[in-house]
Amino acid sequence: MPACASSEKGLGARRRAADFRRLTPRERGILTLLMADRTCKEVAAVLELSGHTVRHYIERLKVRFSKATLHGLLGFLVERHLLD
Repeated sequence: MPACASSEKGLGARRRAADFRRLTPRERGILTLLMADRTCKEVAAVLELSGHTVRHYIERLKVRFSKATLHGLLGFLVERHLLD
């Protein structure tokens, strides 16, 4: 693997970590509730949002962190201790 590819990979991880620090309070709230094993429907009820809105937030977060699944997104956040 070329040296630049390795450094780009590290740069991507740093960008994702920086993106996490820029999460909105609403995004943090949704992620915190999901980490507490709440369903999308329960998250929507707690935050007084529609289920569609919660799913939209999740899809945007998956794109931002380059994760294909919610499980992958939450695992990424847990592994890196990015979510309290």
